[in-house]
Amino acid sequence: MDGYMRGWTILLMAGLTEVVWASAMGLSDGFTHPGWTFVTAVFLTISTFLLSKALDCGLPVGGAYAVWVGIGALGTVMVSAVMGTEHFTVGSMLFVSMVAVGVIGLQATGKGHGGSVD
Repeated sequence: MDGYMRGWTILLMAGLTEVVWASAMGLSDGFTHPGWTFVTAVFLTISTFLLSKALDCGLPVGGAYAVWVGIGALGTVMVSAVMGTEHFTVGSMLFVSMVAVGVIGLQATGKGHGGSVD
């Protein structure tokens, strides 16, 4: 696997670990539950470390950060909906979809993808 693809793989893992820490942070109830607070701290550290490693593979910081946040946001909304802590309405589905479209659009129009972003 070349460095660029390795970077995307690491970035995907970073985004998924972001879902874990963000969901755990919600369950920590304002950091009043030590177990969930610990899970939050550990996975936040892992997620940020993995993001830095993805950047080391040559991914551009702006695009990588947008994808990382996008995976985290979309995944956390989905986990919250499944857990019943988030109400998933047609409106919320629309706006979550807009986040996904924005991240995809950023990647599709960025440098190296035929776009003109400098």
